[in-house]
Amino acid sequence: MAIQTIFNTKHLHLSDLVASTMLSDDVFVFCRRNALNEVKYDNTIIEFTNLAAAINALAPALGWNLLGNAGTSSITNFIGTTDNVPLNFRVNNNKAGTISSSSTSSTFFGYNAGSVTTGIQNTAFGYESLLVNTLGLNNIALGTKALTRNTTGISNTAIGTFSMFYNISGNVNTAIGESASQNNTTGSNNVSVGKNALFSNTTGNENISIGSSALSSNLTGSYNIAIGHNSLQVNLSSSNTAIGHSSQQRSTVGFNTSVGFSTLKFNTTGINNVAIGYQTLLVNITGSSNTGIGFEVLKDNTSGSNNTGIGNNSLSNNTTGQSNIAIGANSLLTNTTGNDNNAIGVSSLQDNTTGLSNNALGSAALVSNTIGSSNVAIGQSALFSNISGNNNIGIGSAALQDNITGSNNTAIGYNTATGLISGSNNTIIGSGIITTPLLSDNIILGTGAGTVRLQFNATGLLTLTGPSVSVAVATASTNKIQVVIGATTYYLLATTIP
Repeated sequence: MAIQTIFNTKHLHLSDLVASTMLSDDVFVFCRRNALNEVKYDNTIIEFTNLAAAINALAPALGWNLLGNAGTSSITNFIGTTDNVPLNFRVNNNKAGTISSSSTSSTFFGYNAGSVTTGIQNTAFGYESLLVNTLGLNNIALGTKALTRNTTGISNTAIGTFSMFYNISGNVNTAIGESASQNNTTGSNNVSVGKNALFSNTTGNENISIGSSALSSNLTGSYNIAIGHNSLQVNLSSSNTAIGHSSQQRSTVGFNTSVGFSTLKFNTTGINNVAIGYQTLLVNITGSSNTGIGFEVLKDNTSGSNNTGIGNNSLSNNTTGQSNIAIGANSLLTNTTGNDNNAIGVSSLQDNTTGLSNNALGSAALVSNTIGSSNVAIGQSALFSNISGNNNIGIGSAALQDNITGSNNTAIGYNTATGLISGSNNTIIGSGIITTPLLSDNIILGTGAGTVRLQFNATGLLTLTGPSVSVAVATASTNKIQVVIGATTYYLLATTIP
């Protein structure tokens, strides 16, 4: 309906006009102030105090009110088009939004979002998101300058300010978080979730980074998995898996696996390491082919390689020691530079520092050993007190448990060789055998509690101790000496000593 003049008297003078405005191509509204402060439209009195109020009062008959509308219907009232033409929005006469009805077209909302795109099925929300996209399709950009530089990349999802900002032709990437995968250009099939995740990646492919700054410095490395804040932060290589806060944070090389808080945190060039547990292999720098599973396992290792630690604090203090195996809590706990040791059992070889080639099987076996080497302890607390003795073999629970400095002893049996401290070159077989601290160069066979035994001393003298002991001379047919101790019979081969 065209409106030419509105007034409440028959006379209108220019001096009485408050203001005027053009509402459409052929509609003028003139408002005159009078004592009643009224304007009459279609015989309806509308109160007004200024021109804007009058225009707003008349707007329902003319179009959408700039200050809001009332009495609208969700069925009949709308903003949009009635023909099959995209609905466009502008700000400062620049593109600020497009909504299309075509299933192959795109939807953009935000200043300059999708300004030059010819690609299809793209969705962009945010300032300059998908700004220069040309042939790229099936992309989703949500956030200020998300996927801004993308031209031909397809099937990317970028959610967050500056996410995938520099991507040009990378495909099938997912970036969620501020500046996630911001510098990616041609890398494809990457997933980054978190602020600055995969921030520097340019051409690396098939990486997964979840957490703030995870894989943030990676440039070209591929096939990495980083989950946790700062995990694999400065990585430059491929095929690493880091799960946990700061896991492999300093690592620059590939083929490491770490799970847990600060695992392999300071590793730089060590490769083929596996670290699972809180601060496991924490300060490893160049050590390679290590396996640590448990709380602070191999924590202080720096350059030691080929070590295996399983159990809380196993090999925790190892620094440069090589080729050690520690299985059990606190096994080889204080080892620093010792090599080729095997410790299986809780606290086995716990105090070893530089000792080499020791084998301990059993809880607390060789627990006190520090520098002793080439010892074998099998059984709980076997060689328990040994510190510097070498080449000892203790088989049986508490076998050789008191030995400290003695070497070249062999003791087989439960609680055998008790009391031997610094003696050497003994062979003792039987349970519960008690010896003197300095006993050396003896062979002892015993039974029971050790009160019955056969003993050869350093001069070759045979001594039989205990009740019911008898000796039968060797016969020509058997050439054996029969020795009966209690209910047990022994046979000794008779030979001629030159």
